[in-house]
Amino acid sequence: MVTAQKDIPLYRQIADKLEELITSGTFSSGEKIPSVRQMSRDHRVSISTVMGAYALLEDRGRIEGRSRSGYFVKARLMSRNKVPKAALHRNKPVEVSRASIVEAVLAAIQQPEVVPFGAATPGDELCPHTRLNTLSNVAVRQLGPAAYRYTVVPGREDLRTQIAKRSLRCGEDLSPSDIITTMGATEALLLALKATTKPGDVVAVENPTYYGILDLISALGLQAIEIPQSPEKGMDLDALCESIRSHSIKACVVQPNFQNPMGSTMPDENKRLLVKICADAGIALIEDALYSDLYFGESHPFSLKTFDETGIVLQCSGFSKSLSPGLRVGWIVPGKFYDQVKQLRTSLGLATCTISEVVVSEFLKNGGFDRHLRRVRSVYFRQLQQVRQGIIDAFPKGVCMTEPKGGFILWVQLPEPIDAEKLVIDALLEKISLVPGTLCSASCQFRNTIRINCGHSWTPRLERALGVLGHLAKLQCR
Repeated sequence: MVTAQKDIPLYRQIADKLEELITSGTFSSGEKIPSVRQMSRDHRVSISTVMGAYALLEDRGRIEGRSRSGYFVKARLMSRNKVPKAALHRNKPVEVSRASIVEAVLAAIQQPEVVPFGAATPGDELCPHTRLNTLSNVAVRQLGPAAYRYTVVPGREDLRTQIAKRSLRCGEDLSPSDIITTMGATEALLLALKATTKPGDVVAVENPTYYGILDLISALGLQAIEIPQSPEKGMDLDALCESIRSHSIKACVVQPNFQNPMGSTMPDENKRLLVKICADAGIALIEDALYSDLYFGESHPFSLKTFDETGIVLQCSGFSKSLSPGLRVGWIVPGKFYDQVKQLRTSLGLATCTISEVVVSEFLKNGGFDRHLRRVRSVYFRQLQQVRQGIIDAFPKGVCMTEPKGGFILWVQLPEPIDAEKLVIDALLEKISLVPGTLCSASCQFRNTIRINCGHSWTPRLERALGVLGHLAKLQCR
């Protein structure tokens, strides 16, 4: 119990004591501190006194409150000017070529001895496998041999109905007939690009962006024009308008919420303006909404589709980050391109896995998906804070990183002398996987930047791996 001290208000004494415990490491980054009621009982003080202490700690930047979850220790703050730099706007289409290091990053997923900071995959411990196994067994018993048939376009109606119901949470008003299911979000993006472009066309992309999007652009014979983005606001809309005036852009691919790799979230007014810009210019707007369910705030962020009045937005998403990557269930809302996407999927002979669609549909309907998401978001938030703190402790001075409001990806800018590709190769020799920033740029910018996956549980093994990475980075600074 906190003892009274003359001339020092009780709430400040409590705040000072908790701050000492945070500084000493008793409470670590991302860890939940005692609830207001528990502190009130333990220290024999009023709830308002504890609330005053916690408010003071929030002002000091030591803790942050999360709706319906309590208060958590924040990572040690860097100065506000220390955020990764935005890309240069070169306003010139480029051919996309990929380095062989992509293969090494993806191959590392299959190697359990490799620390998985590379590919953006969630940890196995977050998959509700027991519940999914039960639903899968029920589906096989109920459907019999039909469980092993193809599911053809547009996909199972029961799944599309559940997706449409959930769309209300992000401000959309969809019906099952608006949706086509796919084998994951990547297939949805492929269909969106094929439906809106032809080889040789120019596609606007965020810079940096998810390297899988660049691979699709390359495979389809398209050119990329890179639009800079910032961690705070996402795509630079002024730069986009400049590129639209200079080039014939057919499609624009954007991740408006918790972007991979930068983690940025576009403000609602920018989302609305982006939709208008593309509508006025006759540009198809392809929205990658894969991370949108993984928000840390109180409510689901709005999508680009929310502001779409003319059907120009093709929304692509899936359940690989929120539920299970192996089920391979995704979807696309093609808007006015519905017929083209449906015809493409039919002509390519693409079908989805019946069992997977049934299992996901039942999980959304009766499996406690919202409860599962609350747990997943809480875990991702804590793991992001733990990795951020580990980087601050282990890496050279001058390191900058993002502070995402959702998802599980960190974008880390290293001091200028450091070559990220060399760091990645050195790390692989130590059985640690990473993604260099150059893979996330068609023009290979961000040579001193890395992307780190925080989707796996924080363990002494991961903590040691960050220490190794910090040591390797410091060696390049000498």
